[in-house]
Amino acid sequence: MKNLTLRHAMKSERAIDYISEKSIPVTWMPIDEQAVYDFDAMMAVAMAEEDAATEKVEQDKKSLETLYGIQDNLAEGDIRTAQLLVSDMICELEELIR
Repeated sequence: MKNLTLRHAMKSERAIDYISEKSIPVTWMPIDEQAVYDFDAMMAVAMAEEDAATEKVEQDKKSLETLYGIQDNLAEGDIRTAQLLVSDMICELEELIR
């Protein structure tokens, strides 16, 4: 149950694996309860933040490539393709915001 909650709360598989590896049984709780030391929790958060930043950079690179494509289409007078690329980019950004 705890692992399911952790997987929903964190998107970083690397951080989830780290927490799973560092988890220790809590002897005064039911057998399925686990805990991690504060240091390990902080390390997992740092990993998750790093992974999120890396993912953001990849999204930004994709957006930049799309903008270069739009710029090229406009320079060539291909307004229709540029409009389609802008529409696609708007849809992708709306999905990210939700």
